[in-house]
Amino acid sequence: MVAIYLFGLSAFSKNHTLKGTFADQSNKPIDYADVLMKTENELINSTITDIHGNFSLQLTENTYQLILRQLGDTIFTQTVQVDKDIDLGKIQITITKELQEVIVYANQNLIYRKADLIFRHVATSC
Repeated sequence: MVAIYLFGLSAFSKNHTLKGTFADQSNKPIDYADVLMKTENELINSTITDIHGNFSLQLTENTYQLILRQLGDTIFTQTVQVDKDIDLGKIQITITKELQEVIVYANQNLIYRKADLIFRHVATSC
C-alpha cells in the first residue's frame, strides 16, 4: 500500500525539461540573459543563457510564463504548457531599445596653437 502511494506521488510530480536557444534579429546568440519561469506572480525556476544563447530548465507539469530579461529589461515573454519534455528550438527575437536621454559634453582645450602663437585659457585652467 505504501509503495503504491509513493509510486503515485513520484508519477504525479514528474519533472520535464524545457530547453531552447535565444538569438537576436541578426542571428547572434543572446548570452547571459535571465530566463524566468513564472506561474501567475510566483517565480518557479530560473537560469541564465550560456554564451550560445542556450537554456534548460526542469519543471513540473503546469502552464508557465517564459520570460527573458536582459540588463533589467523584459525582452521576450511567452506562455508555455509543460506536460512533456519540450525543445523550443531557436527563438529569434527583435531587440529594440530607445535611449531616454543623451548628454554630450564638450571640453575646451586649455592650451591651443594658432600659427606661431600658443594660447592658454587662464579662466578655465583651475
